[in-house]
Amino acid sequence: MVKVQATVLTYNNRMATLYIHHNTVCVQCTMLAYLRKNSILIIDSKHIHTMRLQDTQTVLVKQNVQLAIRERTILITAFLVYITPLMGLFMFGGLCQKFCHSEIIIVLTAFLGGALGVLLAKKIACTLTVLESFQPIIIC
Repeated sequence: MVKVQATVLTYNNRMATLYIHHNTVCVQCTMLAYLRKNSILIIDSKHIHTMRLQDTQTVLVKQNVQLAIRERTILITAFLVYITPLMGLFMFGGLCQKFCHSEIIIVLTAFLGGALGVLLAKKIACTLTVLESFQPIIIC
């Protein structure tokens, strides 16, 4: 599992607003603890994420939690993002090369296939986000 540190800013009706701590690789490191203790926590809006909790456990405001996601989910997402547009590019380019002899048309059709692959990846990603296995798990 890949884990990330987060702080709960608000929690109402199983909806939590979390501040995601970026670049926290070594959580047990004494240097990191020293830096956290002596620095002011500046919260900017680009690091605040709102998510709906699927578990029944309650979290407290200002509680540090860990968000975890399975490696399998990350691999499926990476495959979807990178391979689907590439397959569209090669399939459309190959089919057009078989039937057309103009290189400009082949290149334009291949780029069209890549763009359609990106749109297909977005559509599949929207359906996958509903699944529970693609949601991060909150570890207190």
